[in-house]
Amino acid sequence: FHITLFFLGSVEEPQIAKITAISKLLLKNHKIFTARFTNSEVYPSFKDAKLVWLRSASNFDLVSLQEKIVTQLKLHGFKFENRIYLPHATLGQIKKPIKNVESLMKDLSTLMLDGFLISHIDIMESIQTKKESTYKILFRVPLENSIVSKNIFV
Repeated sequence: FHITLFFLGSVEEPQIAKITAISKLLLKNHKIFTARFTNSEVYPSFKDAKLVWLRSASNFDLVSLQEKIVTQLKLHGFKFENRIYLPHATLGQIKKPIKNVESLMKDLSTLMLDGFLISHIDIMESIQTKKESTYKILFRVPLENSIVSKNIFV
């Protein structure tokens, strides 16, 4: 699975370098954090289910991180769809219509990611073919480890 912060569509090589540089700068001192995903859903609808994901309405750190990066990318000329960011963990794509989506969702209703550690941000390329989607990591930006070891003297 993966968590998407934003989608840019088709991007040329010089733009990838710019996105990477901006992300590295913005995330330089950003701490590792945890996220919680509990609500299984299909997107865009039960009738036309294309994705299965876990969503949460209360991932402040994830929303804040997404807003921070998108704001800076917009200042550098990148365009985004004007829609509200819904934090979610994509579990998978649905390639063929499912007859009983309700049954699938019932099976997934108890699935959750609680305390899921976000330790890095990947800039990825999505390669779509008729048969499958593959993802390639172009660059990884590690987040700062906030766990500090302490020496204790007795």
